[in-house]
Amino acid sequence: MALYFDIMHLLSSNLYKNESQIMKTHSTIHNWTPERLGDLTGKTFLITGANSGTGYEAAKILLSKGAEVVMLNRNETKTLKAIAILKTEVGEDCKLSFIRLDLAQLSSVRQ
Repeated sequence: MALYFDIMHLLSSNLYKNESQIMKTHSTIHNWTPERLGDLTGKTFLITGANSGTGYEAAKILLSKGAEVVMLNRNETKTLKAIAILKTEVGEDCKLSFIRLDLAQLSSVRQ
């Protein structure tokens, strides 16, 4: 759905002059892999829900590329367990930290 929207946005924005340019862009997006990421040393990424699922996998990929990752999660116990596993998988020296954040609680966001 998001990819369809992106292609329609490209069409309507006149950024691309013809359909072949749009299909080339679609092919590049469709064939993206983590291996295409370069060195991310010096970059910091904040990831919500990074103690499981897609957030966890994104954190692992970014850490493996040298980025610093700040995990923004509700559950401290699950997050500390995820941090221990990530440090084992990526390396003890990876730059990884945690901020307790519950987006459903506005007071949590203000802290």
